[in-house]
Amino acid sequence: MTDVNKASLRIETYKEPQKNFAYIGMESVEKNTGELLGLPIVKGMQIKSQTVRIPKGFFIYGKLRPYLNKYWVNETERENIVCSSEFFCFKPKAGIDIKYFKYVLSSYIIQDQISELVSGARMPRLNEESFKNVVIPIPPLGIQKQIADEISKRKEVIKSNKIIAKNMVSSALENFEQTIFE
Repeated sequence: MTDVNKASLRIETYKEPQKNFAYIGMESVEKNTGELLGLPIVKGMQIKSQTVRIPKGFFIYGKLRPYLNKYWVNETERENIVCSSEFFCFKPKAGIDIKYFKYVLSSYIIQDQISELVSGARMPRLNEESFKNVVIPIPPLGIQKQIADEISKRKEVIKSNKIIAKNMVSSALENFEQTIFE
């Protein structure tokens, strides 16, 4: 929970009540995708929970209900993004491709390990020490990039096919209605 200069990532937004912050709560991250559902701008005084800065190139990973697999990487140029302290915030070590790491972090390889490390029944959480002990396969950088590129290509095909399927369903419904009501 420190930045590249070893400064704490914890930030007390309430001490800057009029400053605007882009705030990421648990509800702001879509499960299993690494996509933000929103990035509201709020005043420091509006943030009720403890917060953590998210520097560029840093990941966040939800420690509350980790089976939801809520993660995001800050690839923006924004300086004032903060998140709930219900996220771990970290930067992968040098020699790890960010895109590769994002895919591995969301994979069953990691999810299976995490499911064994969670504690608590009603509000299951993953503690920091357990999270640090998750084993992540790290092949040479060139292979990481090849894997990430291949996954990206396949995800684009899936995304494209979903759009085509949605359009086909709409078209079929339209044709059906025209046939029935003519």
